[in-house]
Parts: sequence; structure tokens; C-alpha cells
Amino acid sequence: MSRVPPLSFDLLRVRLICAQTWCTMMFSPGPYIVLALGIAGTLLSLNNTLGVIHAGYLTVLTEPFWGAVAVMGLWSGMYFALLAGLSVAREREAGTLQVLFYGPLTHWEYMCAKFLAHVSAHAAMMVIFLGVCWVLAPLSALQFSLVLAPIAFIGVLAGSALIGSALLVAALTKAVRGMTLSLMGVFLLLVILQAGQGLLTGIVSESGFTGLVILRDTFEILAGITRWISPVAYLMRGTEALLQANFAQALLASGILLWTGLALVTLAGGALRSRGVSP
Repeated sequence: MSRVPPLSFDLLRVRLICAQTWCTMMFSPGPYIVLALGIAGTLLSLNNTLGVIHAGYLTVLTEPFWGAVAVMGLWSGMYFALLAGLSVAREREAGTLQVLFYGPLTHWEYMCAKFLAHVSAHAAMMVIFLGVCWVLAPLSALQFSLVLAPIAFIGVLAGSALIGSALLVAALTKAVRGMTLSLMGVFLLLVILQAGQGLLTGIVSESGFTGLVILRDTFEILAGITRWISPVAYLMRGTEALLQANFAQALLASGILLWTGLALVTLAGGALRSRGVSP
């Protein structure tokens, strides 16, 4: 049997693998559980916001749904990134990849199909979530702003970067357990650095407790390094730019996230080809 040249790329083969992966995901309960948890978190946030308004502590509220959309972009993106890594790692351990690559399929076609399937599923969840927010806005007498759509779009791009990183990790690690632990460790580190810096800064400034100054400074240094490579940081940067109507900065963050996702999935294809497909 003749083998396909390793650098060939056929959109039909990509579409078939993408469609099969997408159907497998969307006919499972996982994505809808993620969506339900996002909606539940939004309802809790709205309840708290309305309580503050009714108590008279808040009279002006700008873009009440922006936080929910940004968090949903991160939450859904991490879920589909983990799902993408598990998909590749499981097929690798089961020996499915060895069968696929004996047929007319290249490593880049396979990784591109997995990337597109999970990014499109993440985008579908964000569209549904925007629809839920649109329904909740008049019910809660809050404003649904058109800026939520570009915030959701940046959330999709951030998710694509996370999915690309998950595919790269799956290509470099041959076991499901190793991939899961590595990916979860990276995600937790990024979130902890992003949230920990602000939390420690607030604690030190309010309480004056100097014992946490060294820890705060360490978090600031690490967060300053990762803010240039972390999709989480670019998601928050792009969201803040949109809220401030700084569209040039938002476009820059979006472009960086887009190219990061494409670069990572390209590296994932190369890593899978160099390291082989056997478990």
C-alpha cells in the first residue's frame, strides 16, 4: 500500500475526522454539563448583583454580563482543551493512531481535524451562552450590550490557544495519565498566577501584613513573565480593552491568540510525527 507524503494536506480527510470527533463530543453529556455550570454561575452572580442594587449600594452598572462571558470563555476553553488532549492520548494508547496513519492521513491533518473539532464545539457553547445571557437580560432588567459578542469571540480564540497547547502536550506525552496531569498542572498554574497576584496585593494593602510581601512579589514576577505567553492573560487583556473601547489593543490580543493557537497545533503535528504514534 502506498503511503501519503508526510507534508500533504487534504481538506476532505480533515473534514471527515473533524466531523466524527465533533459528533462524538456533542452527543455526550460533558459539554452540556459545562454549559449548565456556566449558566448556574451566571445566575448566582446576577442574584448577588440584583441584591446589591436593591439594597441601594449600586445605582450604575456597566456591562453586567461581561464577567460571566469572559469566565465562560475560560471555563469552556479549558474543558475542550482537556477533552482534545484526552482524545489524542486515548487513541494513541488504544493503538487507533497506528491504524489511521497506515491509511491516507498525515500527522498535521489529524491534529488540524482535532483542533477544528474542539474549537468549533467551544465556539458553539459560547454562542449558546450568549443566547442565554440575551434571554436573562430583560428578565433581570439589566442591559445586554453588543460588546459581549467580541468578548465571546476573544474567549473562543483563548480557547483555541488552550486547545492547541493541549494537543501539543498530548503529542509529547504518550500516556493519558501523564497528559492529564501535565495539562492540569499548566492550567492551574496559569489561573493561580493570574488570580493570586491580585488577591495577595489586596490582602497586603488592606491588612498591612508584611509577612506576605515576599510571596506577593514572587507572584508579581511570575505573573509578569507568564502574562506574555498565557492565553488567560490575553483573554483578560482583550476583555479589558473592549470594555475601555480600546479596539486596537483588543485586536492585538485577538491576533496573538489566533496565531498562538495555529502555531501550537502546527507544533503538535510535528511533535506527533517526530515522536511516533505508538503508546
